[in-house]
Amino acid sequence: MTTYDGIIIGAGHNGLITQAYLAKAGLKVISLDAGPVAGGGLSTVEDEKHPGFFHNLHSYFHRGITSMPWFTDLKLARYGVEYLENDLYVSVLQRDGNVLQWWNDFEQTYRSFAAIDRDDADRLRYGVRCFAYFMAALIGLGWLMRLGHG
Repeated sequence: MTTYDGIIIGAGHNGLITQAYLAKAGLKVISLDAGPVAGGGLSTVEDEKHPGFFHNLHSYFHRGITSMPWFTDLKLARYGVEYLENDLYVSVLQRDGNVLQWWNDFEQTYRSFAAIDRDDADRLRYGVRCFAYFMAALIGLGWLMRLGHG
């Protein structure tokens, strides 16, 4: 019988990050998950209804991953992790033919929203500023600087 210092319930990305920090601190930890693969909603799986099509169950927002403290704390690059980010990361096609786009460059995102509704674009800018200051307080000024609000 194996003895552990801790058990993480759920092998989604938050559980795996927690497990990595605890292991780095010298604890023997195991993650248990009801799912067939680790990674939770961020894992890439084959669609049962469309063989050969792989997708992430809940993963669409990856902007700023490499700025997160855990990404550098855990020295993932040392293990061969290379994270590629796209300039355009979300497009929503609407029934009326309009397209909302989220870009890494906020001004491009703003222009996409403003082309449809200037008031919505202004509310988005306000929300992003509030979020940026919240994240800066939570995890450090890197987020604020990255979003161009420093």
